[in-house]
Amino acid sequence: MANNLMYCEICKKKVKSFYHHLKSVHNITSEEYRELYIPKRFCDYCNSVITDKKSSAKFCSVKCRKEYYNIIHIENSRKDPSNKVECKICGFMCRSVLAHVRDHHKIPFSEYKKKYNLSTEDCFCKEYINYCSEKIKGETNPGYKHGGKFSPFSKKFVKYQDLDNKEIAIENVISKVKQTKKDNPQNQTNHIEHWLKLGYELEEAKLLLSDRQATFSKEKCILRYGEEEGLKIWQDRQDRWQETLNSKSEEERSEINRKKITKGYSISKKEKELFNILSKEFQLEQQLALFDRRCFLFDIADPSQKKIIEYNGDYWHANPDVYQKDFFNKKIKKTALEIWELDRIKHQVALDNGYQILIIWERDYKNNKERELNKCKEFLNEISKNY
Repeated sequence: MANNLMYCEICKKKVKSFYHHLKSVHNITSEEYRELYIPKRFCDYCNSVITDKKSSAKFCSVKCRKEYYNIIHIENSRKDPSNKVECKICGFMCRSVLAHVRDHHKIPFSEYKKKYNLSTEDCFCKEYINYCSEKIKGETNPGYKHGGKFSPFSKKFVKYQDLDNKEIAIENVISKVKQTKKDNPQNQTNHIEHWLKLGYELEEAKLLLSDRQATFSKEKCILRYGEEEGLKIWQDRQDRWQETLNSKSEEERSEINRKKITKGYSISKKEKELFNILSKEFQLEQQLALFDRRCFLFDIADPSQKKIIEYNGDYWHANPDVYQKDFFNKKIKKTALEIWELDRIKHQVALDNGYQILIIWERDYKNNKERELNKCKEFLNEISKNY
């Protein structure tokens, strides 16, 4: 029972039912008693008054407690800096900053490395690198020559041994992976949602996404291998890629180029109608692919005459006769000015390749189809006229 007694500073004795005692005997509340008789306590981190009723409390908030012990943790980590690397964000030292950056600072390790331009040696001490290397080297690696038994995309996967139809199981795995990627674009570095989630502004996110998508370029080869060796490696890959492409039939090449850039892009009914009508009189190609650092597709083309006809939808291409420059396309999240600039770049690629271009706007075609058809036929028949 003695352990349940509390000492009253007013009557200088231990009492039972302390808060009832304060009210009945001294006619004051616990808050008033604490203000008058209990010394104020101050936070060890920010020096603010502690309002916690517990006498053992040393901090005014959970945040202060975490920050305080984080400082102590960092100071302790720096006492023996041998075989340790330093976190560029907070100064904490450890053998590997991977888990520290991911769990403490809540950012992907790849972003941390890129932001501070770090090498592997800057993130892991030599002792840790050697340890990890030896752990998975050769026959010590659990997956050494596994022959597909650890891959859910292989028929030899250990979990498929008792299944009759392994192909269906593999198709289900592939379907789940695709659906997961589709449902969580923010987790993939090749989607702008990923960069926006990390806190970048829209324009910064666009630049980072563009850099991520350009996984193999002349500039990156030069930066990594030096100008002479980089140009050689880049040109060798370009030649091999072109050789592979040229070995395929015309139909296969066209399909490869179409899939490479469209990814779900569909051709409008009116564009198909225009192509079908003109194809009766001219040898035309649909979705012509031209390359300049990336692939551009053009709606209707006569490669032999170097002529291109672009059927532009009013909404998707922000027809200047319909939309103002500040119009914002919610579907593709671009202003009219941005759309016009993209079209300008695309058309310049065609011009640089010696093509002439005729633009047919959706509104004009719907209002006067006969006039626009005649314009197209005249354009395809004439050789020197500029449009």
